[in-house]
Amino acid sequence: PAGVFDRLTQLTRLDLDNNQLTVLPAGVFDSLVKLKELYLDHNQLQAIPPALFYSLTELTRLELEDNQLKSLPPGIFDRLGKLMYLHLHENQLTTVPAGLFDRLGNLQQLGLNDNQLKNVPRVAFD
Repeated sequence: PAGVFDRLTQLTRLDLDNNQLTVLPAGVFDSLVKLKELYLDHNQLQAIPPALFYSLTELTRLELEDNQLKSLPPGIFDRLGKLMYLHLHENQLTTVPAGLFDRLGNLQQLGLNDNQLKNVPRVAFD
């Protein structure tokens, strides 16, 4: 539920992989302002709330592989300027919104393999 992590304001790594998560409530990570690594891989997530990562401006690693994500909201990564590792492989993504990676100037690894992408717009990486 939202607020479950409210007292963990000093947390730098959160590992929720290999569970059966299907939904992440909006605001669930809002108090984790020092979080650097977030592992949500190997779950059953089908969608992500648009502002889910809004407070995670210190995040350097985000693992979302092996879920059931069909799409990503435009702007979902806009406040993650320190992100270096983003793994989205083994989902069901069919497209990538224009501008999705625009603000990820420090990105070193991007995993999009094993999805259902038919094309990736050039403007996804502007």
